[in-house]
Amino acid sequence: MTGKAVKHFSSAEIDQFLKQEKVGVLSMADERTPYAVPVTYAYDGENIYLTIRKKGRKLNYITLNSRVCLAIYRIPPDFGIDNMSWASVICEGTVSQLIEPEGIEKAIRTAEQHFGLPAGTWDSLLQTTLKNPINSTLWQMTIDAISGMSG
Repeated sequence: MTGKAVKHFSSAEIDQFLKQEKVGVLSMADERTPYAVPVTYAYDGENIYLTIRKKGRKLNYITLNSRVCLAIYRIPPDFGIDNMSWASVICEGTVSQLIEPEGIEKAIRTAEQHFGLPAGTWDSLLQTTLKNPINSTLWQMTIDAISGMSG
């Protein structure tokens, strides 16, 4: 097994990587136990948007500690002894529930764009969420630190 040199991503490469990928692993910690779970995300060039249900382990963890880490990675389908290439971006930051109309709409429009959907695809979700924003399942991750590498 031969290793290739690790390359650190530029800001532009990190931005491009986050816009291309759709799934990452969200890591959280309460007072005693770490927890990591795969999540879909949307990225607008500045913030990451997530969906977190009103009940469940993710919500319990972020209620206790809003600091999170999102790891997004890519390996080729033929990853193995002859192809050990990989790429990843690690984002550290804080999550907060979106309950303001502007934030809710931005998250939904960003997700539509990120997933390649026509604008307005999730208008019904937007209207439902705006009727009762305190029950929003939309969250924003404000990124404090970010890095990316490939090898």
